[in-house]
Amino acid sequence: MPGVHSPRKRRSHPGGTGGSLLGVSLIAPHEEPAAGSTFAAASAAGSNSGALMMTWSGDREVGDLVSKAGKAVKWAFVAFLATAAGVIAFFHLFRTHPAEKTLLEAAKTVERGDAGEVMGYVDPEGQIGTMWRENTGGMRDSLQQLLDRYRLEFSSLKFKTRAEKEYAEAQVVGGRLTVYERASPGPPVAVLYLDQSDLVFYLQKKEGRWLIEGVNYDLPQVLSSEGGVFPPW
Repeated sequence: MPGVHSPRKRRSHPGGTGGSLLGVSLIAPHEEPAAGSTFAAASAAGSNSGALMMTWSGDREVGDLVSKAGKAVKWAFVAFLATAAGVIAFFHLFRTHPAEKTLLEAAKTVERGDAGEVMGYVDPEGQIGTMWRENTGGMRDSLQQLLDRYRLEFSSLKFKTRAEKEYAEAQVVGGRLTVYERASPGPPVAVLYLDQSDLVFYLQKKEGRWLIEGVNYDLPQVLSSEGGVFPPW
């Protein structure tokens, strides 16, 4: 222990116990240790040297306490790491990635039926932007005709998003698309469940905004009246 030195051999005083050194009691030879003493003394039989064999009885107890305390600290630290990992995993799984916000806002513009407004969420230099600008496969015309004829309503959209730096892939893993006739209010003419669609959007962050680059579907085919996804028009 800091500041405490090993006691030196001392001769016992007649008629009394040993002296003290730095507050540590010494026990003379052939004298029984006092109850509760932190030291135990013993002398070899027949020895006249008066040497004390000193053993700090608290060594083992303190060692056990330190060991137990160390184990408690170790397990407390392990529990902390497990909790922290759980919290991180929770936020990683359930937080909404900013790229998903772009998709949700784009879906709202589709519901309003404005094809031009939808393109405000699309990168003009990306796959969809290029097809829109060049009207590849009549995609631009098909989308506008679809929105003129039908009212589309999205509900409970869910995404599984993977992102790395400025790029993200958002897979649709839940939601429903309900299709209504604009000209004749009534029950829906079609309901599409999107959890099994395997639809994936590709997005890129440009100038602080997440924009839709492309999709893993053939959009001109999907949007055409013969595509089989939507009712014909």
